[in-house]
Amino acid sequence: MNTRYLFEHDLLPKLFAKDPVKVINKTLTEKADYIFGMLKQVYDKKNETCPYSLTDLTITIKSEQGFDFIIIDMPKRNIEPGNCHEIIFVYSFMLDLFQYYTVEAGYNPKNGEFKSLAAWVEDSHISFGDLGDDDVIKRILNTLEV
Repeated sequence: MNTRYLFEHDLLPKLFAKDPVKVINKTLTEKADYIFGMLKQVYDKKNETCPYSLTDLTITIKSEQGFDFIIIDMPKRNIEPGNCHEIIFVYSFMLDLFQYYTVEAGYNPKNGEFKSLAAWVEDSHISFGDLGDDDVIKRILNTLEV
């Protein structure tokens, strides 16, 4: 398991599940500094040089249909199948809903590279399949159970 994958699929989802409000608030206030700081710590703990810099991450905030989205664009360099193109925190304080989504890199020998949508629910990774040309926000809204 590569270090980036460990961060995207283990550390951050567990941290988000444990205290989503804290993760959301820190991301809203500290932006990419917060996420990059955690990513770099994972590399440091494994005595590896982090191949990314703070400028490789961008944070976008959106609201749609009563839900808020924090979209974390992950570094595009050195991306391997399973790594995330995006990590998306979806939340509604009014509905007490907090969800961790990923847009993951995939590779199929027959069709080449693709992106898939997944979510972390109660410590389980749920795949929603190939994202294709779908709008990621609309696809996420279709998966929410409220």
